[in-house]
Amino acid sequence: MRFLLAILFFLLFQNVTAQNALANLRVGIKEQIQIGHYTNAIPLLENHFEEVCRDTSGLFDALINLYAFQKRWSDVVKAYQLHTCTPNEDTSTLSLARFAAKHKEEEISLPGMIGIPFKRSVGGSPIIDVKVNGREYHFWFDTGSEMTVLSSTTAKKCGVMAAGIGDGIATAATGKKIPMDAGIIDSLEIGGLKVNNHAAIILNQSDLNGDF
Repeated sequence: MRFLLAILFFLLFQNVTAQNALANLRVGIKEQIQIGHYTNAIPLLENHFEEVCRDTSGLFDALINLYAFQKRWSDVVKAYQLHTCTPNEDTSTLSLARFAAKHKEEEISLPGMIGIPFKRSVGGSPIIDVKVNGREYHFWFDTGSEMTVLSSTTAKKCGVMAAGIGDGIATAATGKKIPMDAGIIDSLEIGGLKVNNHAAIILNQSDLNGDF
């Protein structure tokens, strides 16, 4: 009996220790992200890789978003191999990563500090001028999104071919589930910033016209 109690105490102690470690990790990650030290945040998460991939309190999302921000698509796929997706979980980043990992790496050309003029939309979001494969468009600039999103109509006009992956589900701010596709933008220009081989999510125009 004492032996069984000792084992139970040990397991409980291990569980509390693990929870404390993850709680401290959440604090450290928040501090690094708040000051913009993204490259410091990733190793902290990778030091607890398996625990983070199974975490449901935001650490896994932080790791995936940081990987996506640095276009480390293969690492996104690797992390999801240890992660159990819930039925309503947004899998758009995984779908995009599987697609983008098979294509050329993104190339970014930035001559120096640039200023990008913007206008306000009716809802207050900033709108910027963007060239997609040489065609000029107005894009919403969403600071809360880590990926570029094109409507199916815009993608077709700009020659961005949809991959037809058919396995991705994006979640709108309202919680609405939207089927997604992916594509590669050959050339993206924003002011003096030029990006080649840029992976983007493609959403059906009919879904974008609906009630989000």
